Amino acid sequence: MPYRYPKYRDDPNAEAHVYAFLQTWEANHVSQRLTEPEAERSKIVEFSMTLEGPAARWHAKHLPISFATFEALKAKFLRLFHRQVEQRELVGQFYTTHQEEQEIVPQFIIRFQTLHSQLTRAPPEDEAKAVFLDTLREPLRTMCVVLDFQTSTMDQVIDRVLEMDKHSSFMSLGALHRALPKEEDLRFRQALQCTTCLN
Repeated sequence: MPYRYPKYRDDPNAEAHVYAFLQTWEANHVSQRLTEPEAERSKIVEFSMTLEGPAARWHAKHLPISFATFEALKAKFLRLFHRQVEQRELVGQFYTTHQEEQEIVPQFIIRFQTLHSQLTRAPPEDEAKAVFLDTLREPLRTMCVVLDFQTSTMDQVIDRVLEMDKHSSFMSLGALHRALPKEEDLRFRQALQCTTCLN
C-alpha cells in the first residue's frame, strides 16, 4: 500500500515540502524499475496530487506537459512559493513535534527528518535521538524505552523503530517482549510496571 503524500497548503517552507514529497515518492517506488523518463514523469504527475489552494491553481495552469523534468518544476515551484523560515521557528517545531493520531511511523519519520535537516545548528545526536523517541505514539514509545540506543547512530535508531513498528502491527506486547534479548526483556517489564503505576 503506497504512503500518502504530504499536502502543501501555502506553507512558507516549500523546500521542506519538496523534500518530504521526494522521500515519500522514493518509498512508494522503491520496488519498481522505472526508467529515468518514467521516473521524471511520475514525479511531475504525482507532485500535483500534493498541492492545494493557490499552488494547485498555479500547477493546473501549467499542465505537467509544460515541465520537461521534475527539477524544472521544482525550481519554478520554489521560486514562486518558498519563503525563508526563521531558525527559531524551525527549532521550536523540532522540539514540539509529535506523531499525529492518523500518521503512520514511516510518514512521521519523513516529517521528523525533514525538520531535522532544516536546522542550521543540529542538536547533538544523543539529543536528537531522545527527541525522536519521545515523539512516537504509544505503544511504540514504551517499547523503545527498553532498548539501549546509546551507541547507535540516528539511522540505526530509525531502522530499529521501523522494524519494531512492523512487528508490533501483528504481535501482542507479550509476544514482542518475549522476542527481545534477556536484558531488554527485563527493562521492558520494568517500563511496563512504571507505566502501570502512573495510570
